[in-house]
Amino acid sequence: MIVFIVCVIGFVVVLHGLFQDLPNFKDYEHTLRTLFDAAVGQHDFTEFDYGPNHYLGIFIMGTYITLTMVVLINLVIARMAVSVSAFSRYLAVFAKN
Repeated sequence: MIVFIVCVIGFVVVLHGLFQDLPNFKDYEHTLRTLFDAAVGQHDFTEFDYGPNHYLGIFIMGTYITLTMVVLINLVIARMAVSVSAFSRYLAVFAKN
């Protein structure tokens, strides 16, 4: 989870620094809200049409979305592994009785 938080903070700083003239990136709060919307699939890439670095913005947001999905899926897999391990220990104790 710490890896995810560090990645989000890094992307907030970079996107705010590059696109602070756009309304969705004018301060850190709006930038964080925009990244959250992108993580849940509600992002519109056309807002970068009015920015100075059109293709760089699309690349950074695409990288953020991909990285976010990989990290969150990894967290889910790790949590499932812990649950399966605990359940198998429970079954081993139950089978002995």
